[in-house]
Parts: sequence; C-alpha cells; structure tokens
Amino acid sequence: MKPILLALIATCLTATGALALVIELGALFGAGHSQPTRMAAMAQGRPQVGYSTNSHMRVLEHCSEVLTDPRIFDDGPAVRETILSHCESQVTQVLVYAPTDGFAWWIRATLAAERNDIPGSFAALERSRQNAPHELWIALRRAQMDAFLEPVQTPHQREGQDSDLLVLARSYRGVRYLAQRYLEDTTFRERVVTLVETLPVDDQRRFLGHVRQASRGLIP
Repeated sequence: MKPILLALIATCLTATGALALVIELGALFGAGHSQPTRMAAMAQGRPQVGYSTNSHMRVLEHCSEVLTDPRIFDDGPAVRETILSHCESQVTQVLVYAPTDGFAWWIRATLAAERNDIPGSFAALERSRQNAPHELWIALRRAQMDAFLEPVQTPHQREGQDSDLLVLARSYRGVRYLAQRYLEDTTFRERVVTLVETLPVDDQRRFLGHVRQASRGLIP
C-alpha cells in the first residue's frame, strides 16, 4: 500500500476518533451542572447521545430530571415542546443501540404520557418491565407512574403494574414508598394490602411497620 494512501487512512481515522470524542464529551458535560442550564441546553438540542453506555445514561438522566421538573412549563409551550422532541429523539437513538434498556423504555413511557398517548405509555412501561423486571430504581419510577395512570388502567395493565409494586414491597426503599402512598391515597389501600398479603410474613410485617412509622411522621 502506498504511503500516501496510508497517510490518508490514518488522517480519516484520527478525524473520526476526534469526532467521536467530541460527541462523547458533549453527552457527558455539554448540559452543564444545574437544572436551568440543562433545560437551556435541551431547548437548543443538546446534548446528543454518544457511543458509550455512560453517555447514554447521562442523556437519559438529563431527560428524566427535566421531564419531572415543574419548571419545564416556565418558558412557555414552545420551549417545552422543543425539550420533549429532543428527549424523544435521544431516547429513540439509545434504543437503537440498546433495545433492552429498561430505563430508556420508562422515559419513552413518560414522554408518551406527556403527549397524552396513554396506550403508548402503557406499551412502553411493559417493554421496560420485560427488560428490567427487578431493577428497583426503575421499578420505583414505574410505580410512581402507576399512581398517575391508575384511573385508566385495564385489568391486564394493572396486573403488570402490580408486579412492580411487589418488587417494591420486598425492598426497604420500595416499601417506604408504598407505606407513604398507602397513607396519602385511600383508594390505593385495598389494592396494596391485597398484594402484600401474598408475600411472606416477614415482608408483611415490614410493610405494616413502615405504615405505622409513616403515620407518626417517623419516615421523611
């Protein structure tokens, strides 16, 4: 192979590597370190998903934080729409690379709910559940959506959501959430008690203990 051809190939590889590095760094650091700077960056279409799983997670976390922040409404519907569209495009890109990413599917469910696409939200929640059935931090997010979607659930959809509640009931952090929701939402009580009664006695006692503590204000 001629030296000039080797030089051209090396130059192309170097340029490609440099571009990949810029994309990665943009995903990791391009949105700043505060919520206002993240919202401003997303309104301008940044950051973009990179190639690594770290960059995927960082962009997904940014979308998660912004979508659940009431300040997303502060700058008007046009800015909010731009942020939603940006997150939708980035989640789609992540799912191209990692179609079994349960967190990405949860964000897609959140975005669908923001669009009032309730069937699409339930479908994405099911995909999240199929791919990450026992990851507590994702199951907790799905359970928080359950409180919002409960009035429109079909029996089949509720069965799926109930499986997330059972995951929470078996964990310390999750059972705290269930105890608090039990106290705050009277319509939820019969449902969660019926589920908890299917668990071993130790799990049932832990749930009751957390309900008592929460009722006395001992659980923050």
